[in-house]
Amino acid sequence: MANTPMTRVIGETENTLRALLRRTLEPSAIDSYEEWVILNFLEGGASLSSVATPLRITINDARAIADDLIRRGLLADRETLTAAGRSELSVCRKRVEEATARILAGIDPAEEEVCRRVLDLVRERAAALLAS
Repeated sequence: MANTPMTRVIGETENTLRALLRRTLEPSAIDSYEEWVILNFLEGGASLSSVATPLRITINDARAIADDLIRRGLLADRETLTAAGRSELSVCRKRVEEATARILAGIDPAEEEVCRRVLDLVRERAAALLAS
């Protein structure tokens, strides 16, 4: 593994985690990673405009996703979840938490913390490159 290029390690990890999230969300009304993130941010009190940046999408794309969530009954407006939206999000959060627990099972808490710090640093540096 030490000889595997870091680009491959990061890429395969990202792709595998995204595929696992899609499968975890499959039985729900939340159809995509972007919908998952938008619903989580809005439920936490964020504005739709503040969600576009971490998703790396335009505000118009975020609005289009929100409008689709409104049509499907998960959002009341572009910033408020419906009861159905909150319910779907709650069920999906439990599924994601269970999957995350299974991924992290058996990993020493100190190693988990190192992983968290390294991933934060990688994300911050990638964001800085995007901004330059």
